[in-house]
Amino acid sequence: MRSLWKPLTILSFGFALLVVYQNCSSGVPFGTTDNFQSLVDSDEFPYEADFDQVAYMSCSEQQNVNQDYQTFFTFRVGAYNSGGVRVTEAFRNEVIRLNDSAVVTALQRNDFSVGTRLNVAIRTVDNLQLMYINEDSSNDGRSGIDYANLLTTFGDQAFTTELWYREDGKKLNYWPAAQYESEYRMEATLHFSESEQTAVDLRNFLSNRGIIALTFVDEGEIYPKGPGNRSGDSRALAKDVFGMGVSTRFKQPSPAVGSPGGSMPPRVLSSISEVSIDSRRSGQTYGYWSCPSDMYFMIVLPEALDDDPTLCATDQDPTSLSELQKAVRRSLFAEDWYIDWTKKCIVPKEGRSTAGSCYGINSNTQQTHKVNYTTWPAGCGFGHEDGLCPHFASICLRP
Repeated sequence: MRSLWKPLTILSFGFALLVVYQNCSSGVPFGTTDNFQSLVDSDEFPYEADFDQVAYMSCSEQQNVNQDYQTFFTFRVGAYNSGGVRVTEAFRNEVIRLNDSAVVTALQRNDFSVGTRLNVAIRTVDNLQLMYINEDSSNDGRSGIDYANLLTTFGDQAFTTELWYREDGKKLNYWPAAQYESEYRMEATLHFSESEQTAVDLRNFLSNRGIIALTFVDEGEIYPKGPGNRSGDSRALAKDVFGMGVSTRFKQPSPAVGSPGGSMPPRVLSSISEVSIDSRRSGQTYGYWSCPSDMYFMIVLPEALDDDPTLCATDQDPTSLSELQKAVRRSLFAEDWYIDWTKKCIVPKEGRSTAGSCYGINSNTQQTHKVNYTTWPAGCGFGHEDGLCPHFASICLRP
């Protein structure tokens, strides 16, 4: 089945303030203040967030495969180093003569931000209210597949307290009090791997009009919030929402470029660049992204090692990892993958893969498709006598 973006119906919905303070004025001007109620009623959005690492796997043909959604993914987006979420400097600078506990309480009750979640999804750059989803998903998409919510709900007392009291504007990217273990880290995984056409369509979409976006949405909703709008359901927010977006580009893994292996699809990330989606940061970026070739890894299934044990080593990691290797392990978990750091390949660990993982099942043999792991630069693909082109994992990061 093919993956496609669906223009979601923009639904108008109310945002109820479930707290003691019931003043629902939506246009309170926000300036330097010592007034508690002005913080509760304010349209000044107090948070900003960003991520600093993107991993991509080109796996496809998974429609009939019982895949492990932690081990195999299409995108894994995370804040591990410089990224995270925090109270904006502008908000901190505007608050005077209010003690810290009063500010925390106001943040918990602010009817613009309470009940909000961080959300990662692929969106249309010219209308950020539209989300790219799998063809078999409902219009609202599927959590953990088409989109992911991170950490916990803004307004949670402990979470809000931690954000406000962090020293020197330090960002938060880990919250072990989250409801689910998968939400502890500020990290999202998305899955678009039903077929090879699904993978091709996604790369084409991202290369032309799509971005990976980290935004703020109401709990249970998928529409990003933006300036002056208490819930992300307005077409006025098509190009200006709170958050961060990046565009991605892809290329063939070396040595396919310029070789007879031109049949190899563009299966690794070549570059990432920030796209301005938040007018609060107009003209600013979070930093330069790099996609080192040392962070491209061929995906080798365990059964291939039965025929050639030297194809990819399955040794334990070195005792001491370089900074680049540590970054790789943030996206490719040690419990899931062996990494051959010399040959630049990865093998799923025992119990992490099944018949057809990443490569799909041959309908004639009911076995995993034959894969050309060794001579693919000379030619590979569906129908090629030597087998499919190998899939890759690639990672880009920002200091």
